Amino acid sequence: MPEIWDPVNGEVHAVSVFEQQGKQMHLPLTLPPFGTYFVVFSEGKAKPHFNGIVSNNANPPLLTYSGNQLTFLEAGNYQLKTGKTAVNVTNAPEKLEIKGEWNLTFPENWGAPAQAVFPKLISWSDAEQNGIKYFSGTATYAKKFTFRMPEQRKRIYLDLGEVSEVAEVWLNDKPLGISWTLPHRFDITNVVVNGENNLRIEVANTCSNRLTGDAITGGHFTKTNIVKANKNLTPWAEVPLKKSGLLGPVTIESIQTVKP
Repeated sequence: MPEIWDPVNGEVHAVSVFEQQGKQMHLPLTLPPFGTYFVVFSEGKAKPHFNGIVSNNANPPLLTYSGNQLTFLEAGNYQLKTGKTAVNVTNAPEKLEIKGEWNLTFPENWGAPAQAVFPKLISWSDAEQNGIKYFSGTATYAKKFTFRMPEQRKRIYLDLGEVSEVAEVWLNDKPLGISWTLPHRFDITNVVVNGENNLRIEVANTCSNRLTGDAITGGHFTKTNIVKANKNLTPWAEVPLKKSGLLGPVTIESIQTVKP
């Protein structure tokens, strides 16, 4: 019986679509950017499973395994084969974008104000205040939002959209984990509540913008003897600012799961 072992969070999931043909095992598997899984074949009686997928999208379609359930990550029509029978599935995810103001908190003594309010999500490098424009470090986003649980049992995901560069996330004071590459997606099925929710996101960028800011303004928030970038060819004052912070859009997606 095949299993998916996730080396990032340590979770183990049964593969709910596979077919053994002689000494070979056939199973669909899709990976996120920079993603990796261990596929482990364990002895034992296989759990109920499908034998194959027919999709009107890419083959294999974007999917993920959770427990012994299968979740399609994009809208479409799918056919799951079980022996001589088949199950038709129409996947139509429900998406909610978290809009409105975001409250930001910056650490002391790094040039940025202690607090700021963003009417919408933008890169720190696009801010009017130099303290935010040139900020390098970790800032905290806080947001309250209302969510209505779907009537049918679905898996619920929080997607941060674009992040520069690394994010650590808490929902209702429960840690969701750290994300450094697309998709910045977290399974919040067992964490989100019906009604008001509290979202907290810490985002860290690189030191590049602060080095550029110090070179332009004459500030001394950084201490380094590296006076040029790009293999010591470009003065820091001439280095373009990098996108930084939470860029979004931040969405919540409810997706119907399929169980063999």
